Amino acid sequence: MDIKQQCITEYLTQGTGYRQLAKKYGVSRTTINKWVIIHQIKRLYYRV
Repeated sequence: MDIKQQCITEYLTQGTGYRQLAKKYGVSRTTINKWVIIHQIKRLYYRV
């Protein structure tokens, strides 16, 4: 699993905050926020 998917999964399943994820994976909070939003939109659109 890549960093993007790990961040999304951890955020959605464990409720880990953007700041904690950013520090853990070395990615900006803004980037993680965008990943999560895009994931949620795709999930709604494609009903995954």
